[in-house]
Amino acid sequence: ASDVYKRQILVKSISGGNLMLAGARIDTISGRQHLTAPHSYASELTAAGTFLEHVLPARGHLLECGIFQDQPTPVYIDSASAIFVIHDRAAVKRSIWLLRRATILQESAEYGDIIAIKIPGVDNFSDPETKQVSSKVWRRHLWYANNLPGPCPE
Repeated sequence: ASDVYKRQILVKSISGGNLMLAGARIDTISGRQHLTAPHSYASELTAAGTFLEHVLPARGHLLECGIFQDQPTPVYIDSASAIFVIHDRAAVKRSIWLLRRATILQESAEYGDIIAIKIPGVDNFSDPETKQVSSKVWRRHLWYANNLPGPCPE
């Protein structure tokens, strides 16, 4: 295999996300994934699982403070394949570590802890945590993430 191909295989993906409460960002996640994903599907599913590791404790902290959540926490994901896997147990490709990660996401959705919602990439303000974006896109995401007043910058 060529050197370029080898380098592409060995690059680890980055998981990113923002945890919001009442319109305010309370946690930002950005970090390399613990293993090299063989394809983007695996990477997106791993990122969703990593984010779930922050959502569930936050729900627990709210409950300890006496704030009961009777609705699932919306989790906005820009990957259609990750959304599909969360909603369909038969959709997981045959990999044991992916199956374990998918099962936790599926059970969280079934128990009403999360609801996975597809978000278009243009509105995904977690993109700056995972990749470089243009200044125009950055301003738009910053407006969302910081709950700024006024119209959304275009």
